[in-house]
Amino acid sequence: MTLSVLAETIKTTFGLTSLKISGPLSMPVKKIAVCTGSGSGLMKQFFSIDADLYVSGDLKFHDAKDAQTHHRALIDVGHFASEQIMIALVARKLADRIKEKGLGVTVEALQVEADPFEYV
Repeated sequence: MTLSVLAETIKTTFGLTSLKISGPLSMPVKKIAVCTGSGSGLMKQFFSIDADLYVSGDLKFHDAKDAQTHHRALIDVGHFASEQIMIALVARKLADRIKEKGLGVTVEALQVEADPFEYV
């Protein structure tokens, strides 16, 4: 699918009010690299693989300029949102492993954090 369609799908699927995109909106995306939290520190690794798109949080201006140079795309969903996406998945997988081992432990995904930023 195109970068534009994928960006809209990510935004809708995860209930985001906004996201940042770098790259031609008509660019076809076939392979995606993902990092939760702040992914800026892994840009070199992104460029070393054959992914078309890197989805993460806290990507920087110069990350976008470098991606343009490499003919790649970025979607920055925000630091908080990128971590929130993973909480339910990690909690479910952990609960499954604990149940497999027969341990009497309950796993709950804590939902008390909030994004410290307002989006206007």
